[in-house]
Amino acid sequence: MKQRPNAWINIAAFVAGIVSGVSGVVLWLMPSGGYRGGRGLAAPPTALGLSHDLWNDLHVWGSVALVALVLVHLVVHWCWIKKLPKILSKPKKKATLTAVAGDGVCEVNAG
Repeated sequence: MKQRPNAWINIAAFVAGIVSGVSGVVLWLMPSGGYRGGRGLAAPPTALGLSHDLWNDLHVWGSVALVALVLVHLVVHWCWIKKLPKILSKPKKKATLTAVAGDGVCEVNAG
């Protein structure tokens, strides 16, 4: 895989993580329920103009996207991940590992 698609995967995973994290904090701080456990006539609680249900949807789908993108990231770099123990087992030598990941080449220097 070339550098640009890999960068887009990383950026998308970062954005999904931010969405999941921010919505998680908002849900944690936001009051739940409402008047008579949500059955009353009082307006439901909102945060930044969004309802509790919408924040929950953002949190769930942001988390699903994050997990999916992390799995894609691991698949893209699987050849490098498989060779990582070999790199780490030789700390005294300067090791260079070149692994093919999709269409690109990843190189790691250890030591």
